[in-house]
Amino acid sequence: MVNLGEVEIRGIDLSVQTAWQWHSDWLVSTRLSYTYQKAQDFTNPTDEFYGGQIPYIPWHSGSAVINLNYRNWEANYSFIYTGERYSSQANLPVNYQLPWYTSDFSVARTINLFSSELKLTLEVNNLFNQQYEVVICYPMPGINFKAVAQYIF
Repeated sequence: MVNLGEVEIRGIDLSVQTAWQWHSDWLVSTRLSYTYQKAQDFTNPTDEFYGGQIPYIPWHSGSAVINLNYRNWEANYSFIYTGERYSSQANLPVNYQLPWYTSDFSVARTINLFSSELKLTLEVNNLFNQQYEVVICYPMPGINFKAVAQYIF
């Protein structure tokens, strides 16, 4: 953890969201987002790495989400991408971090029950078993599964 005194971040965020409905039963929605960030440390002009990219801030990142609804069923796919970055203020090849991505998929069913709703969800996270570290030396889980039951009053 490092506290920085003066930083400058320049970039752009773009996102597009759409929804299509067929008949009264089918709904498809999508969301695409992209971020470019040049995040530089300008705290001390005498530092060797003055003006370098801030640790763990990627230049490029983005996501894509697709959601399909049919009556009481729902399916979701999400893709998250984090581009190259450095793990230290020293933007040197030894501190270079590879880009990583994850894909997640879920399917859900909502059941009307006693004038309330029961939502059952099955998830597969990190679908393609991508090996990655958000922070160096802290590996994230590989493919994993989750079942969720929600009773909504």
